[in-house]
Amino acid sequence: MFSRPPKFDSASRIRQAISKNINLALPPETLAAYVSFIEKSLGHMTDMRDCLARHGLAEGRFVVLEQLMNASEPMSHTQLAEQVGVTKASVTGLVDALERDGYIQREPSLGDRRVCYISITKSGREIAHSVAPELGKRVLGLFSGLSPDEQNLLSQLLRHLRTKEGSDVESI
Repeated sequence: MFSRPPKFDSASRIRQAISKNINLALPPETLAAYVSFIEKSLGHMTDMRDCLARHGLAEGRFVVLEQLMNASEPMSHTQLAEQVGVTKASVTGLVDALERDGYIQREPSLGDRRVCYISITKSGREIAHSVAPELGKRVLGLFSGLSPDEQNLLSQLLRHLRTKEGSDVESI
C-alpha cells in the first residue's frame, strides 16, 4: 500500500516537510520567502473560512451568493458555474445547499424546461451583507502592517510571480 503524500494544510507541516523530508536545493532566501508566503496565506484562508463558518457558510457558498448579488438578472447553472469557476455539478451542489437554507431560489425557464434560473433571496442578501464587513476587516488586518506603497509593491511582485509561474519549469 502506498503512503499518502503529506497534507499541506498548515505552515508547520510545510516547514517540517521541507526541512526534514524534502531536499529542494533552494537558496535560503527563496525557501524563507516561500515558507513565509505559505504561512501567511494559509493563516489568512483559515481565518476567512472560520469567519464564514460562524455565519453558517462555506467559501463556495459565499462565492455563489456574492456572484448572485452582483448579477443584474437571475443566472443559469451554466452561467453561474462559469462565473464561479467550478463545474456545473459543483455549482448544483452549492445551489442545492443554498436553496435548502433559503438563500437562493430557482425559477424554471419558460422557454427551455431543462434550464432554471437562480436568484438570491432577501435572506441571502442579508447573510451576505452581515458577513462582508467582518471579511473586509480581516483583509484590512492582513495588510495593516504595510504602507500603501508597500501594498502596491507586494501587488506588483505577486502579479510578476503569477506571470512567471511555471515558465522556468518547462525548460528543465
